[in-house]
Amino acid sequence: MSRDGGGSTQLINNTLARGGRDAIQMVSHNNIVAYNDVSQSNLIADDCALFYTVGGPHNTEIHHNWFHDAYSHGGKTKAAGIYLDNNSKGYDVHHNVVWNTEWNSVQINKDAGDINIYNNTFWNASGAMGAWHAPGTSFTNVNVYNNISDTGPWEPQADKQNNLTSSSEDPFVDSANGDFRLKAGTQPVDAGRIIDGITDGYLGSMPDIGAYEAGDKYWVAGIDWDPAVGPVSFSDSRLINLSVRTPLSEGQILIPGFVTAGGTRTILARTVGPGLEPWFPNDYHPNPSLKVYNAGQELIDENDDWPASLSDTMDSVGAFALETGSADAALSRQVAGLTTAHISGSGSGMVLFEAYDAGGDESAEIVNVSARNLVGTGDRVLIAGFVIGGNHPRTVLIRGVGPTLSGAPYNIPGTLADPKIEIYNAQQVK
Repeated sequence: MSRDGGGSTQLINNTLARGGRDAIQMVSHNNIVAYNDVSQSNLIADDCALFYTVGGPHNTEIHHNWFHDAYSHGGKTKAAGIYLDNNSKGYDVHHNVVWNTEWNSVQINKDAGDINIYNNTFWNASGAMGAWHAPGTSFTNVNVYNNISDTGPWEPQADKQNNLTSSSEDPFVDSANGDFRLKAGTQPVDAGRIIDGITDGYLGSMPDIGAYEAGDKYWVAGIDWDPAVGPVSFSDSRLINLSVRTPLSEGQILIPGFVTAGGTRTILARTVGPGLEPWFPNDYHPNPSLKVYNAGQELIDENDDWPASLSDTMDSVGAFALETGSADAALSRQVAGLTTAHISGSGSGMVLFEAYDAGGDESAEIVNVSARNLVGTGDRVLIAGFVIGGNHPRTVLIRGVGPTLSGAPYNIPGTLADPKIEIYNAQQVK
C-alpha cells in the first residue's frame, strides 16, 4: 500500500484498500494526509493499522479521512484505525471518521506528545482510544476534544474536553452504510467547544461534536471518478464538433451520421457551399441543401438557405461566419440517439458539412460520428474532422471502411477497394 518518502508528502483524495499490513505507513516529517478513503488493512499481518506511524516529532496533519473495516489476519485482533506507535510526536488528527475496526479507533503508545485529537467520529470498534503505557513512560500535551464514540475509553493521560460517548443513541443519518452526518436535534449538535483553526465557520450556537457539522457541506473522501473508467471520465471531455469536406456531384448524396447517448443534445448542423469560396473560388458547391433524419429514417428537419436567426448560435459554438443571404444551409435541432443528415443539391463542387454540439442534458454527449460518400484523390479526398472539448484527452477509434460495405447486409456498389487513413493534429502535423 502507501509508504511515504522523504517528507513533505501530501496524500490527498486517494482510495486505498486491501493492504497486507498497514494501508498507510508514514514516518517522515511535515506531511498532510487528507480526504482519503482507506479500508481493509492487516490482511496478512497483525498489530498494524489503516494508518500507522512511529516516533517523531513529525509535524503531520491527518484530517477528513475515512478509515474503516480493518480486521487482522492473526490471533491478536490488533487491527487499529489510526496507530500512533511508540513515542509518536507532532500529530494533528481531526475530522476523521473511523469505523468497523476490530481494535481501537486510535492507538497511542509509550512517550507520545504534542498530539491533538479533535472532532473525530469513532464508531463500532473495541475501544475509542487505547494506549500502551510502558513503565517509566507518560504522555505529554495530548489533547482530546470534540470527539464522539459509541464506546470508551478516552485517553486518561490526555486533556479531555467535550467528548461524547453515545452508547444508547445513533445520532447519524445512516451509520450502517457509512453516512456519519449528524441528524438535527441529536445530542452532539452544538455540544462541542471552539478550537481555533479546527471549528471555524461552525453553525449554530457552538461547534458540533464529531467529524461532521450538522447542516454543513457533506465532505466525502477518496477518488471522485469511476475506477472502471479511469480518472479521465466522460464528464471531463467530450466530442463537440464533426466536420466533413468532400466534393459533391450532381445527383450525389453525402450522408454524415452521429449518435447521442445519455439524453438530448442540441445540434447546429450546417452544409456550407458558397461559404467555401475563399478557399475554392472555382470549385465550391453553389447551392447545397440539408435534410435530417432520425433512427427510423423519418425526416425531422430540413433547410435549403440558412436563416439569419442562427447567427448567434453560430457565434456561440465558434463556427465561422456565413455571408447573410448566402445559399448555404443550416438548422438547429434537439436530437437523441442516432441521427443522419443527407446533403445534396443542384450543381456540383466542394461542400463542407458541420455538426456542432450546442448544449443540452449534462449527462448526454455525442459518442459516434460517421460519413459516407464517394472519394477521390488530391483536393477531392474526403476530409473528416472532429474536436474534443474539455481539459483531458479522449481515446477514439477511427475507421475507414470500404470493402466491407460491398457485402451483406450493406451491398453498396462502387466501394473503395483499399481505403487509407491519415491523422493530422490542429497544426496539420501527421
